[in-house]
Amino acid sequence: MITFKFDADKALASILYVSNILMQTKHKEADYYRVMKILYFADKSHLVKYGRPILGDDYVAMEHGPVPSKTYDMVKIVKGTSLCKDTEGYGDIFSIINKNIIPKKSPDMDDFSESDVECLNESIEENWKLTFGQLKNKSHDDAYLKACRDDIIKFREIARSAGATSEMIQYMQEKSDAAASV
Repeated sequence: MITFKFDADKALASILYVSNILMQTKHKEADYYRVMKILYFADKSHLVKYGRPILGDDYVAMEHGPVPSKTYDMVKIVKGTSLCKDTEGYGDIFSIINKNIIPKKSPDMDDFSESDVECLNESIEENWKLTFGQLKNKSHDDAYLKACRDDIIKFREIARSAGATSEMIQYMQEKSDAAASV
């Protein structure tokens, strides 16, 4: 099984980056559904191009499409719908008003590689205008359809649905195996 290490700092920076761009340059509300889908498509693209996702988060096949599990947990903590307390201070970094993520800070760009920013920008550009229904339909891809509802979508399937070659999938498996043996 291919696994990656979740990067909480990069997840927070990604939430801030995407929501800031949506609000400031696209003049679009940064509803958390749209932000989570933009992150999915950015991770999917990065996975097939560079052999790793941006966030390292597991995507869960929820009713309305793939959701980055731990990243969405951060949002739920700030929304107040989580059983967990905000011990990390997420509420000092962003707030949620009417399902919109309101950044209180700028993202730390040092958290990103050039390829991370490239794929985030591409995903924003491709998806910011899409409606809820369009985002839902687009994210119900082959990887999503192969997963059981409320279960983790395999990175191998996400990469395949994006057109990854067998060589790229083998590369991802080798990187995953090497990280697990450390």
